[in-house]
Amino acid sequence: MHKVRYVVYGAGYNVKAFVKRMKFYANVYCIIDNDINKANTKIGGIEVKLADEWFKNQYKGHESFYKILVSVTNPDALHEIDNDLKDRGLEYSKDYFFSTQFFFPEVEFQSPFPGICKAFRTVPEGYIARKSFATDSYIIRNKGNEIYRIILGEDNAKKYKKIYEICNDNRLFGSYIVDTSITNQFSCYKDNLVFKHKYLPRTEMSFEFSEGMYSDYVYWMLEFADVLTDCGLGLPDAHGRNATIYNGHFIFYDFGSFDLNGYISGRSIQQIIEYIVLPLVMMKKGQQGRAYMYLKNDRTMMVQDIVGYITESELEELKGIYEDIIYVTDKKSSIRVIDRIKKFIDSITARHETTTWNEYQDFEWKNSSNIEKWSTKMQNADYLLNEIDFRTVTDLAGNQGWYSVHLMDKIDNAVVVDTDQDALNRLWQRIQDENISNVYPVYMSITSPSLPEYWGGLVDGKSIKPISLGATDRYKSEVAIALSIVHHLAFRMCLNFDEIINLVGSFTSRYLLIEFIDQTDQYISDWIKDGYEWYTRENFEKVLKRSFKIIEQKESTPEETRTLYLCEKL
Repeated sequence: MHKVRYVVYGAGYNVKAFVKRMKFYANVYCIIDNDINKANTKIGGIEVKLADEWFKNQYKGHESFYKILVSVTNPDALHEIDNDLKDRGLEYSKDYFFSTQFFFPEVEFQSPFPGICKAFRTVPEGYIARKSFATDSYIIRNKGNEIYRIILGEDNAKKYKKIYEICNDNRLFGSYIVDTSITNQFSCYKDNLVFKHKYLPRTEMSFEFSEGMYSDYVYWMLEFADVLTDCGLGLPDAHGRNATIYNGHFIFYDFGSFDLNGYISGRSIQQIIEYIVLPLVMMKKGQQGRAYMYLKNDRTMMVQDIVGYITESELEELKGIYEDIIYVTDKKSSIRVIDRIKKFIDSITARHETTTWNEYQDFEWKNSSNIEKWSTKMQNADYLLNEIDFRTVTDLAGNQGWYSVHLMDKIDNAVVVDTDQDALNRLWQRIQDENISNVYPVYMSITSPSLPEYWGGLVDGKSIKPISLGATDRYKSEVAIALSIVHHLAFRMCLNFDEIINLVGSFTSRYLLIEFIDQTDQYISDWIKDGYEWYTRENFEKVLKRSFKIIEQKESTPEETRTLYLCEKL
């Protein structure tokens, strides 16, 4: 860490939040301001002094001992202070630094547009505008899943044209960034720059990654930050929800998040740490629940939030990284700090506990290539699935995803939903090792699927629409597979048959392959207790037929107590 004292210039609106952050990992000596009424007061426990007096009495002769951190963000005030410091002989990025370059305050975002409204946007016939906070562009799409970004204003058009050229010249499209091209197909946008983006069929959120997936995602984001810096691009919108999985690898899909800063700024690195890196640190420390809470709620996790969970040496290293962020003023310093973050993550030993169902499908995988050794369940599930035509699958409680991977050559994509971290990690590793491109592991309980998120107000002045869809919309497929889960939902989650059928049915648009295990099965016979007299095959079929037509049924494993039902929605 730099053995210097930091002096904050500006006692305005941002200074309280700024000092609160800074003094945790840096030696904040005092605050200086030109307002005599603020002199000799305290903000966040830090004394405020008159700027002129401090420069004359304390700074002079001790220039190497102090660094000036300018807290203000107002452009006019920032320009005025910048001129003042230059007049005093100070040099930017050596003697003083702007907080706008490294400080990301945790403040409520206020959008000038509460949602998207046609009063402000041109939308061609057959298209709808996506809800967004962006003011320099907006997204439209049609029912054919064609997606376009309309750039607003001449200056923004020049900026995004340059960004596009840089990304294209460096072959970032398709490798790191979703495939993007310039189009002129809309007559109503003849005066606008319009991009066409490749449609991504499954937009998986970072809080739906298993720990192994999330760890790979963090390293990928840091690598992506290095790549952008090498290309001369910045990433002002560096939170964790602008990337997903496509074709078996991570892809960044928000083209509106780049700028021409020349490198990943300290401010962006701070975002990466607090939105993306620190949750992984908590996972490694065995605090998965806490980490996923922050991810799911899109909250920043600050250094203060992990104190007590990491060692003293790890805390000191993290504080050192934060202090280094202040000095990020060019490509070299940006890459240096990102590399330091990678080493910090590497140094943390992960805690690992064996999960309950991680080996559940080992038999399937072991005998996958030898059909003669397949169980009755494997044979009959395969037979029933071959009786119908479908291109998409959602495998509920799918464990290591054997059934989905078995189908991958016949379908467009499959989603494997489970809550067993190890099972999903093993599936993810198989996807990487075997270059599987169309299977998506999703860490999620089907009893509490991710909900849609509603930000902002009305769309088209008449309806409230989500800014992001819930899991039952994003992961709905032509067929849902629900094997070996009915009894768990009934006895462990206390759901009745109506609730179970409605739940699994919400993930399919047409077909359902579901397994029923009756009350005489050796694994659940001890679960039967007073109040569960309704748990019978007859009642299950009765409820199932209210929503589905049973096309065919086959024995499962063991044949005496378990049955597979292939159904179609009524």
